[in-house]
Amino acid sequence: MKIIVVSYGDDGHKNHFLNTACEAGIEIVLFDAGGYPQEPDEIGFDYCAVEPSLSLVINGNLISDRDVVGVWWRRPRGGKNGDKNPLAQYIHLEGEVVIRSLKEFLPNANWVSDPEATRMACRKPVQLMTAKRLGMKIPETCITNSPNLVKEFIRRLAGRRLVMKPVGTSFIELEKAGGSAGVPNKVVFTQAVSGELILDNLGMVKNCPVIFQEAIEKDSDMRITVVDNQVFCAEITLEGCSNPNNVDWRNYDGVRVYKRHGLPPDIKNMCVQFTQKMGLRFGCIDMGYSRKEGYTFFEINPQGQWLPSELKLGYPISTALLGALTR
Repeated sequence: MKIIVVSYGDDGHKNHFLNTACEAGIEIVLFDAGGYPQEPDEIGFDYCAVEPSLSLVINGNLISDRDVVGVWWRRPRGGKNGDKNPLAQYIHLEGEVVIRSLKEFLPNANWVSDPEATRMACRKPVQLMTAKRLGMKIPETCITNSPNLVKEFIRRLAGRRLVMKPVGTSFIELEKAGGSAGVPNKVVFTQAVSGELILDNLGMVKNCPVIFQEAIEKDSDMRITVVDNQVFCAEITLEGCSNPNNVDWRNYDGVRVYKRHGLPPDIKNMCVQFTQKMGLRFGCIDMGYSRKEGYTFFEINPQGQWLPSELKLGYPISTALLGALTR
Protein backbone atom coordinates (compact mmCIF):
# COMPACT_ATOMS: atom_id res chain seq x y z
CA MET A 1 0.00 0.00 0.00
CA LYS A 2 1.54 3.27 -1.15
CA ILE A 3 0.78 6.98 -0.85
CA ILE A 4 2.15 9.31 -3.51
CA VAL A 5 3.12 12.69 -2.06
CA VAL A 6 3.36 15.35 -4.74
CA SER A 7 5.91 17.70 -3.20
CA TYR A 8 9.66 18.23 -2.93
CA GLY A 9 12.49 17.04 -0.69
CA ASP A 10 12.87 20.09 1.56
CA ASP A 11 9.16 20.40 2.38
CA GLY A 12 9.01 20.16 6.19
CA HIS A 13 5.32 19.19 6.16
CA LYS A 14 6.07 16.28 3.84
CA ASN A 15 8.96 15.12 6.02
CA HIS A 16 6.82 15.16 9.16
CA PHE A 17 4.00 13.30 7.40
CA LEU A 18 6.48 10.71 6.13
CA ASN A 19 7.41 9.85 9.72
CA THR A 20 3.74 9.41 10.64
CA ALA A 21 3.15 7.14 7.63
CA CYS A 22 6.27 5.06 8.33
CA GLU A 23 5.12 4.44 11.90
CA ALA A 24 1.86 3.11 10.42
CA GLY A 25 3.75 0.85 8.00
CA ILE A 26 2.69 2.74 4.87
CA GLU A 27 5.17 3.46 2.09
CA ILE A 28 5.53 7.02 0.82
CA VAL A 29 6.52 7.72 -2.78
CA LEU A 30 7.74 11.28 -3.29
CA PHE A 31 6.97 12.79 -6.69
CA ASP A 32 8.56 16.20 -7.32
CA ALA A 33 6.31 17.32 -10.17
CA GLY A 34 8.33 20.51 -10.58
CA GLY A 35 11.08 18.54 -12.34
CA TYR A 36 8.85 16.56 -14.71
CA PRO A 37 9.56 15.62 -17.49
CA GLN A 38 13.29 16.42 -17.21
CA GLU A 39 13.79 14.27 -14.13
CA PRO A 40 13.92 10.41 -14.26
CA ASP A 41 10.14 10.14 -13.93
CA GLU A 42 7.96 8.71 -16.69
CA ILE A 43 4.19 8.80 -17.14
CA GLY A 44 2.40 6.95 -19.92
CA PHE A 45 -1.26 6.57 -20.88
CA ASP A 46 -1.81 3.48 -23.09
CA TYR A 47 -5.06 3.44 -25.08
CA CYS A 48 -4.32 0.36 -27.20
CA ALA A 49 -6.18 -2.09 -24.95
CA VAL A 50 -9.93 -2.09 -24.28
CA GLU A 51 -9.36 -0.24 -21.02
CA PRO A 52 -6.78 2.58 -21.04
CA SER A 53 -3.91 1.89 -18.66
CA LEU A 54 -1.36 3.91 -16.73
CA SER A 55 2.40 3.42 -16.67
CA LEU A 56 4.01 5.34 -13.81
CA VAL A 57 7.74 5.42 -13.06
CA ILE A 58 8.82 7.63 -10.13
CA ASN A 59 12.48 7.94 -9.16
CA GLY A 60 13.24 5.02 -11.47
CA ASN A 61 10.72 2.69 -9.78
CA LEU A 62 7.66 1.31 -11.55
CA ILE A 63 4.54 2.07 -9.51
CA SER A 64 1.45 -0.11 -9.94
CA ASP A 65 -1.80 1.85 -9.90
CA ARG A 66 -3.30 -1.02 -7.86
CA ASP A 67 -0.91 -0.25 -5.00
CA VAL A 68 -1.66 3.48 -4.80
CA VAL A 69 -4.20 4.04 -2.04
CA GLY A 70 -3.83 7.83 -1.80
CA VAL A 71 -2.31 10.92 -3.41
CA TRP A 72 -1.49 13.97 -1.31
CA TRP A 73 -1.51 16.96 -3.68
CA ARG A 74 0.77 18.96 -1.42
CA ARG A 75 3.16 21.18 -3.44
CA PRO A 76 2.70 20.30 -7.13
CA ARG A 77 5.09 22.99 -8.39
CA GLY A 78 7.89 21.33 -6.48
CA GLY A 79 11.06 22.91 -5.20
CA LYS A 80 12.70 23.64 -8.54
CA ASN A 81 12.46 26.93 -10.40
CA GLY A 82 13.85 25.39 -13.57
CA ASP A 83 14.84 26.95 -16.84
CA LYS A 84 12.51 29.82 -17.80
CA ASN A 85 13.32 30.06 -21.52
CA PRO A 86 10.28 29.72 -23.84
CA LEU A 87 11.03 26.14 -24.93
CA ALA A 88 11.54 24.96 -21.32
CA GLN A 89 8.30 26.69 -20.34
CA TYR A 90 6.46 24.92 -23.15
CA ILE A 91 7.82 21.53 -22.06
CA HIS A 92 6.88 22.23 -18.44
CA LEU A 93 3.31 23.20 -19.37
CA GLU A 94 2.92 20.07 -21.51
CA GLY A 95 4.11 18.01 -18.55
CA GLU A 96 1.66 19.76 -16.26
CA VAL A 97 -1.27 18.67 -18.47
CA VAL A 98 -0.14 15.05 -18.09
CA ILE A 99 0.32 15.34 -14.32
CA ARG A 100 -3.09 16.89 -13.82
CA SER A 101 -4.66 14.02 -15.77
CA LEU A 102 -3.37 11.41 -13.32
CA LYS A 103 -6.48 11.53 -11.15
CA GLU A 104 -8.61 9.93 -13.88
CA PHE A 105 -6.13 7.05 -14.13
CA LEU A 106 -6.00 6.50 -10.36
CA PRO A 107 -9.75 6.33 -9.73
CA ASN A 108 -9.48 4.19 -6.60
CA ALA A 109 -7.00 6.45 -4.82
CA ASN A 110 -7.98 8.96 -2.16
CA TRP A 111 -6.96 12.41 -3.42
CA VAL A 112 -6.32 15.14 -0.88
CA SER A 113 -7.41 17.14 -2.69
CA ASP A 114 -8.65 17.00 -6.29
CA PRO A 115 -6.12 19.01 -8.38
CA GLU A 116 -8.79 20.89 -10.34
CA ALA A 117 -10.79 21.70 -7.21
CA THR A 118 -7.57 22.90 -5.58
CA ARG A 119 -6.86 25.22 -8.49
CA MET A 120 -10.35 26.72 -8.36
CA ALA A 121 -10.26 27.02 -4.56
CA CYS A 122 -7.14 29.20 -4.74
CA ARG A 123 -9.22 32.00 -6.29
CA LYS A 124 -10.07 34.42 -3.50
CA PRO A 125 -13.03 36.02 -5.32
CA VAL A 126 -14.62 32.55 -5.51
CA GLN A 127 -13.80 31.86 -1.84
CA LEU A 128 -15.49 35.04 -0.64
CA MET A 129 -18.56 34.46 -2.81
CA THR A 130 -18.93 30.89 -1.50
CA ALA A 131 -18.45 31.95 2.12
CA LYS A 132 -21.02 34.73 1.82
CA ARG A 133 -23.57 32.39 0.26
CA LEU A 134 -23.08 29.93 3.12
CA GLY A 135 -23.85 32.67 5.63
CA MET A 136 -20.31 33.18 6.91
CA LYS A 137 -19.40 36.68 8.02
CA ILE A 138 -16.91 38.32 5.65
CA PRO A 139 -15.42 41.83 5.63
CA GLU A 140 -16.89 44.53 3.41
CA THR A 141 -14.90 43.86 0.24
CA CYS A 142 -14.17 45.32 -3.19
CA ILE A 143 -11.96 43.44 -5.68
CA THR A 144 -11.16 45.57 -8.69
CA ASN A 145 -8.75 47.54 -10.83
CA SER A 146 -11.36 50.29 -11.36
CA PRO A 147 -10.44 53.63 -9.72
CA ASN A 148 -14.10 54.64 -9.69
CA LEU A 149 -15.19 51.50 -7.84
CA VAL A 150 -12.43 51.95 -5.27
CA LYS A 151 -13.40 55.58 -4.77
CA GLU A 152 -17.03 54.54 -4.16
CA PHE A 153 -15.94 51.74 -1.81
CA ILE A 154 -13.91 54.15 0.31
CA ARG A 155 -16.91 56.47 0.45
CA ARG A 156 -19.12 53.61 1.71
CA LEU A 157 -16.63 52.75 4.45
CA ALA A 158 -17.18 56.28 5.80
CA GLY A 159 -13.80 56.63 7.47
CA ARG A 160 -13.43 53.05 8.68
CA ARG A 161 -9.95 51.51 8.41
CA LEU A 162 -8.97 49.84 5.17
CA VAL A 163 -6.66 46.97 4.23
CA MET A 164 -5.13 45.87 0.93
CA LYS A 165 -4.13 42.32 -0.04
CA PRO A 166 -3.27 40.41 -3.23
CA VAL A 167 -5.96 38.69 -5.27
CA GLY A 168 -3.76 35.67 -5.94
CA THR A 169 -0.26 34.92 -4.78
CA SER A 170 1.54 37.05 -2.22
CA PHE A 171 4.97 36.07 -3.61
CA ILE A 172 6.67 38.32 -6.18
CA GLU A 173 9.58 36.63 -7.94
CA LEU A 174 11.76 39.55 -9.03
CA GLU A 175 14.82 37.42 -9.82
CA LYS A 176 15.06 33.80 -10.92
CA ALA A 177 17.15 31.32 -9.00
CA GLY A 178 20.82 31.75 -9.81
CA GLY A 179 20.36 35.29 -11.06
CA SER A 180 23.11 37.84 -10.57
CA ALA A 181 21.15 41.10 -10.39
CA GLY A 182 20.88 40.94 -6.60
CA VAL A 183 17.21 41.91 -6.61
CA PRO A 184 15.44 40.38 -3.59
CA ASN A 185 12.12 38.60 -4.05
CA LYS A 186 9.22 40.04 -2.09
CA VAL A 187 6.20 38.83 -0.13
CA VAL A 188 3.14 41.08 -0.10
CA PHE A 189 1.46 40.88 3.31
CA THR A 190 -1.95 42.28 4.18
CA GLN A 191 -1.41 45.89 5.17
CA ALA A 192 -3.63 48.56 6.68
CA VAL A 193 -3.73 51.74 4.57
CA SER A 194 -5.57 55.02 4.82
CA GLY A 195 -8.33 55.89 2.39
CA GLU A 196 -6.59 59.22 1.81
CA LEU A 197 -3.42 57.48 0.63
CA ILE A 198 -5.42 55.36 -1.82
CA LEU A 199 -7.32 58.39 -3.14
CA ASP A 200 -4.06 60.31 -3.61
CA ASN A 201 -2.77 57.44 -5.78
CA LEU A 202 -6.07 56.42 -7.34
CA GLY A 203 -4.69 56.31 -10.88
CA MET A 204 -2.39 53.43 -9.94
CA VAL A 205 -5.35 51.16 -9.13
CA LYS A 206 -5.99 50.41 -12.81
CA ASN A 207 -2.56 48.78 -13.16
CA CYS A 208 -3.44 45.65 -11.18
CA PRO A 209 -6.54 44.17 -9.49
CA VAL A 210 -6.36 44.31 -5.70
CA ILE A 211 -8.54 43.20 -2.78
CA PHE A 212 -9.70 46.20 -0.73
CA GLN A 213 -11.43 45.36 2.54
CA GLU A 214 -12.57 47.01 5.71
CA ALA A 215 -10.06 46.37 8.49
CA ILE A 216 -11.68 43.99 10.94
CA GLU A 217 -11.04 44.79 14.60
CA LYS A 218 -9.76 41.49 15.96
CA ASP A 219 -8.29 40.16 19.18
CA SER A 220 -6.53 37.28 17.44
CA ASP A 221 -6.28 35.24 14.26
CA MET A 222 -7.55 31.71 13.73
CA ARG A 223 -5.76 29.14 11.58
CA ILE A 224 -8.41 26.44 11.20
CA THR A 225 -7.23 23.19 9.61
CA VAL A 226 -9.99 21.02 8.14
CA VAL A 227 -9.43 17.37 7.16
CA ASP A 228 -12.71 15.89 5.92
CA ASN A 229 -14.97 16.27 9.00
CA GLN A 230 -12.18 16.94 11.49
CA VAL A 231 -11.42 20.52 12.56
CA PHE A 232 -8.33 21.78 14.40
CA CYS A 233 -8.21 25.43 15.44
CA ALA A 234 -5.08 27.35 16.44
CA GLU A 235 -5.50 30.84 17.90
CA ILE A 236 -2.57 33.07 16.93
CA THR A 237 -1.47 36.43 18.29
CA LEU A 238 1.47 38.46 17.02
CA GLU A 239 3.63 40.06 19.69
CA GLY A 240 6.43 42.60 19.38
CA CYS A 241 5.56 43.71 15.85
CA SER A 242 7.23 47.04 15.03
CA ASN A 243 4.96 47.84 12.08
CA PRO A 244 1.58 49.21 13.25
CA ASN A 245 0.10 48.69 9.78
CA ASN A 246 0.86 44.97 9.77
CA VAL A 247 -2.37 43.02 10.22
CA ASP A 248 -1.06 39.72 8.81
CA TRP A 249 0.01 37.07 11.34
CA ARG A 250 2.25 35.44 8.71
CA ASN A 251 4.54 38.50 8.76
CA TYR A 252 7.78 37.56 10.49
CA ASP A 253 8.10 41.05 12.00
CA GLY A 254 6.99 39.80 15.41
CA VAL A 255 6.65 36.65 17.53
CA ARG A 256 3.71 34.36 16.86
CA VAL A 257 2.05 32.88 19.94
CA TYR A 258 -0.14 29.79 19.45
CA LYS A 259 -2.80 28.30 21.68
CA ARG A 260 -5.67 25.88 21.26
CA HIS A 261 -9.10 27.33 20.58
CA GLY A 262 -12.44 25.57 20.83
CA LEU A 263 -14.72 26.70 18.02
CA PRO A 264 -18.50 26.92 18.58
CA PRO A 265 -20.32 24.03 16.86
CA ASP A 266 -21.96 26.28 14.27
CA ILE A 267 -18.63 27.81 13.19
CA LYS A 268 -16.99 24.39 13.11
CA ASN A 269 -19.79 23.02 10.92
CA MET A 270 -19.57 26.04 8.62
CA CYS A 271 -15.84 25.40 8.14
CA VAL A 272 -16.52 21.78 7.15
CA GLN A 273 -19.37 22.78 4.82
CA PHE A 274 -17.30 25.53 3.22
CA THR A 275 -14.33 23.20 2.59
CA GLN A 276 -16.60 20.61 1.03
CA LYS A 277 -18.40 23.25 -1.04
CA MET A 278 -15.02 24.22 -2.50
CA GLY A 279 -14.53 20.58 -3.54
CA LEU A 280 -11.72 20.03 -1.03
CA ARG A 281 -10.95 17.35 1.56
CA PHE A 282 -8.31 19.52 3.21
CA GLY A 283 -7.87 23.24 3.75
CA CYS A 284 -6.47 25.85 6.12
CA ILE A 285 -9.05 28.54 6.82
CA ASP A 286 -8.01 31.94 8.14
CA MET A 287 -10.45 33.89 10.29
CA GLY A 288 -10.26 36.90 12.52
CA TYR A 289 -11.82 36.72 15.99
CA SER A 290 -12.95 39.33 18.46
CA ARG A 291 -14.94 38.84 21.64
CA LYS A 292 -17.27 41.59 20.45
CA GLU A 293 -17.76 40.72 16.76
CA GLY A 294 -17.15 36.96 16.72
CA TYR A 295 -15.59 35.18 13.74
CA THR A 296 -14.89 36.76 10.34
CA PHE A 297 -13.83 34.67 7.35
CA PHE A 298 -10.78 35.86 5.41
CA GLU A 299 -9.68 33.04 3.09
CA ILE A 300 -8.81 29.36 2.68
CA ASN A 301 -5.49 27.92 1.56
CA PRO A 302 -6.11 24.51 -0.08
CA GLN A 303 -2.48 23.50 0.55
CA GLY A 304 -1.86 25.54 3.68
CA GLN A 305 0.65 25.22 6.49
CA TRP A 306 -0.50 23.16 9.48
CA LEU A 307 2.75 21.89 10.98
CA PRO A 308 2.99 24.57 13.75
CA SER A 309 -0.50 23.57 14.91
CA GLU A 310 0.70 19.99 15.34
CA LEU A 311 4.15 20.66 16.78
CA LYS A 312 3.19 23.51 19.12
CA LEU A 313 -0.32 22.45 20.12
CA GLY A 314 -0.29 18.68 19.71
CA TYR A 315 -3.10 18.49 17.17
CA PRO A 316 -2.94 15.10 15.33
CA ILE A 317 -3.26 16.62 11.87
CA SER A 318 -0.76 14.31 10.16
CA THR A 319 -2.69 11.33 11.54
CA ALA A 320 -5.94 12.80 10.23
CA LEU A 321 -4.33 13.28 6.81
CA LEU A 322 -3.10 9.71 6.83
CA GLY A 323 -6.62 8.51 7.61
CA ALA A 324 -8.06 10.60 4.77
CA LEU A 325 -5.53 9.14 2.34
CA THR A 326 -5.97 5.50 3.34
CA ARG A 327 -9.60 5.03 4.31
